[in-house]
Amino acid sequence: MNKKDFRVRVPLWNIAIFAALAFWAYGGVYAVDMMWNGIEVTVENGEASVLWNMPALAAAFGGMALLLIVVTAYFIQVIRHNRRNPEKKLGAIYFFKPVELLEDDEMVSQITNRAAKKVYAFYTSLLPLLVLLMLFPLPRYTFILIVCLGIMAHNAIIYREMRRFVS
Repeated sequence: MNKKDFRVRVPLWNIAIFAALAFWAYGGVYAVDMMWNGIEVTVENGEASVLWNMPALAAAFGGMALLLIVVTAYFIQVIRHNRRNPEKKLGAIYFFKPVELLEDDEMVSQITNRAAKKVYAFYTSLLPLLVLLMLFPLPRYTFILIVCLGIMAHNAIIYREMRRFVS
């Protein structure tokens, strides 16, 4: 395994995907709030106008476009990697075994174990903090952003640990 191996860069792709998702989620939360609470309408001089949150709308459409671009580029990279390395295929979507859990040989397995320990320690600090923040009346988007930032930090920890040991 070397620094050019796509499997080493997968955490960076995950960071990009979750950054785009966090950007899009701002608009998504606004859209859901509009569905549940109704659209705000004002009437002036007999004219009705809708009060739109323009930054949220820009985040919804811009974030969706950014998310589609990043996810499409990621899928292209996974397909390219799988064609070049049929013995080390990656799944484009994973739910049960994350891509960063590599077990090629003893050294890679040890790197993965070290990274997993650091990520576990990170989450044992983040989750109680998140629960504590839930006691305050913060907007829902705040919690979505904290979760996305936590996942991005998780991937940064894994990437840093892998880069430290690959040649």
